[in-house]
Amino acid sequence: MKNIILNNHLSDEYNALSNNSNHPFTLGGYEWPTVTHYIEAQKFAGTARFEEIRLMVTPEEAEKASENLELTNENTVTRAALIAKLYTYPEILALLLDTNGRAIQDAADPIWNKLGFYWTMIRNEFQNILILESEKEPSNVAAVDYIERHKVIEELRGLPADAFSKLRHLQPEVGCFNRCSFCSQSAGTRIWSLNLNGLQNIFSALKTVAMEKAQQFRTQEGDYYLDPTGPLTLNQRFHPYFEIPKHGLLGYGRLSHRPGVIFPYLDNDISTYPFLKQYIQYAAEDLGVKVRLSTVGYSRHNTQLQNMHDQINEHHLNHVAGVRLSITPYTYGWKNKATRDSFKEDVANVLATYKPLIDHLKPGQRTGCVEFRFKPLLEDRLVFRELFDANDHHVMAVGPYALMSTERAAPFTKSYIHVDEANQMHVDGKGQSYLMIQSDKLRDVATDELSMTVEMLLTEAHAMSRFVQVYLFENEDGVYYGVDPMMQNNGMFAKQFYPPTAKRPSAGYIDSERYFLNTLLSYKRQKGILDRRGTFEAATWTDVANTVHLLMHAAEELASSNQYAANYVQAEIIPLIQLYAETLLTAGYAPSYFFLSTFTVDTGSICNLGKAYNEFKHLASRPHIPLTPQQEKSFGLQGALSMEGEKWRISVAPYSHQVLRDTSIGKRNLLADKGSLLIERENLALRSVGGANGMADIRQHVPFSHIDIFNVSDGEERIIGSK
Repeated sequence: MKNIILNNHLSDEYNALSNNSNHPFTLGGYEWPTVTHYIEAQKFAGTARFEEIRLMVTPEEAEKASENLELTNENTVTRAALIAKLYTYPEILALLLDTNGRAIQDAADPIWNKLGFYWTMIRNEFQNILILESEKEPSNVAAVDYIERHKVIEELRGLPADAFSKLRHLQPEVGCFNRCSFCSQSAGTRIWSLNLNGLQNIFSALKTVAMEKAQQFRTQEGDYYLDPTGPLTLNQRFHPYFEIPKHGLLGYGRLSHRPGVIFPYLDNDISTYPFLKQYIQYAAEDLGVKVRLSTVGYSRHNTQLQNMHDQINEHHLNHVAGVRLSITPYTYGWKNKATRDSFKEDVANVLATYKPLIDHLKPGQRTGCVEFRFKPLLEDRLVFRELFDANDHHVMAVGPYALMSTERAAPFTKSYIHVDEANQMHVDGKGQSYLMIQSDKLRDVATDELSMTVEMLLTEAHAMSRFVQVYLFENEDGVYYGVDPMMQNNGMFAKQFYPPTAKRPSAGYIDSERYFLNTLLSYKRQKGILDRRGTFEAATWTDVANTVHLLMHAAEELASSNQYAANYVQAEIIPLIQLYAETLLTAGYAPSYFFLSTFTVDTGSICNLGKAYNEFKHLASRPHIPLTPQQEKSFGLQGALSMEGEKWRISVAPYSHQVLRDTSIGKRNLLADKGSLLIERENLALRSVGGANGMADIRQHVPFSHIDIFNVSDGEERIIGSK
């Protein structure tokens, strides 16, 4: 092949590769007429001569003004200038790539040929960018996209190997059209979303660097995770003999939490992302990872989204690790009563659409399930009464509840929560035996009348009472009492009582009893199924209806002693369960799924995270303070998240030179007018501790194009419950 000869003739085909070509660019905050101007000026950095050379009319003048001086960092300076030139002029990159395999010779420097060396080195850089498997040929990638990928690769290469081996979240979008008011991540209603071109560029850049990092990573046994001596790539794609490792090229070091599974969501609903199918395809083909999906749903009227989800279930069953549908009263379609019928049909449609995947993976909290996240049942700004009666029994009361120790009062020792490797919660500490009485008559009882009232209520039929174990816990705001905090075989009956402290906004209680779960288990026991995880294969839709009626009856009975709780069950739980039963039937599921513990998951109420703080703000001084043992299990210092340790996140995010914390989690920031890639390392153990940066201890924004910005009004047609 004929060599490429570079000279300064304007008519020459490759003149644009000359350092003297008239292609101005910006670098280091200055505009440079030519590469020569930039290189020569660096010899006078920090002096007045620097600016004089930059402003010289011709590159020949600039070169002559410094011809007797050497540049100590010539390689770095020249590469930076040539790269900046390419970034500014994609057509020059196309010209460079067109020289594929040919030697480049600088006519002005025939002996050393430095410029030819630099262009060859840079050409190799771009030709080492791995394209997507679906792109087939390097020529199918535009020069402008190679430039975008190269920019991202430059940033990714500076990250530690853990950024890839422990990557957890890879988000193509932040913000959420469904705008759930309980969102644990405070997702904003302004959406920043990668378009398809941007998605392809990100996956190509990740593929390129992930291959490099995987070759450096050592397993616990000391072996290379990816053998660097094997056949890896050919023609910028995987070599035909190359096999992606079992856990892929991302997240393979998260051994305690689903290695090789990537989460495309955090502060977004991934089901409304219009390029989710392509995301799943690239994740599988180019990174060897599976994708976990979570959603509150999408509008069945949006044919683009529906076709996409149909194709996922038709072509990508082996590429999805699991799907979770959350049913909650906080979604836009449910809160607006005018759209509830449409909301119900959308939920049924999601369940029907993803039935092939759930059948393929089998039901399970990690594979396929429906989770209920209810509004919390709590009362705050109450009077907390506490005394020791004549028999030295400890008595305390708040709202409709009173607790009386069964023995003479003994000092409490603090108890603590920890989670084992099987994600099971344990209480470290000793509880004390109490009698708990529930009656609305307790609400207005003065402290000095409390013991007498409790004794009287124990003789009345309408008062509900039972023996319980009480533990003393402590969070950032002070101590609180936990009643029966552990799951029992017949259900969850926990309650928490919060005395006033110097930091806690007010006294009150949280009722963590899972009324739906407890009713399910009660009905199963009536049918002879004593194990709470036992299946009910013979269930009929009559059994489902009977369970709903049993829940209604439980609420009626509750009204005699606690009208507030009864109203809660009737308003916040029963309507959602009725909806769920109808949608299961409509979606073609067997009635046994209604009773299946691995599919129908009552998680209890939402936690004190993100926007949900509005529900808890009178019992917690700030968001993210665990308020119950179950919340400690989820995100406390000894909880499940803490066990995961550090993880990395790459996400679309708003960007500004005055970056605020909120921009990294999708909140609307008026200072941010352009998109970026956010790369951050998060210590999950810090979520409950708070701080200016939340969990993140490393964070950087990489300016990135191909990000579209939407407001909620732009995406109404995607929202569950809307037409």
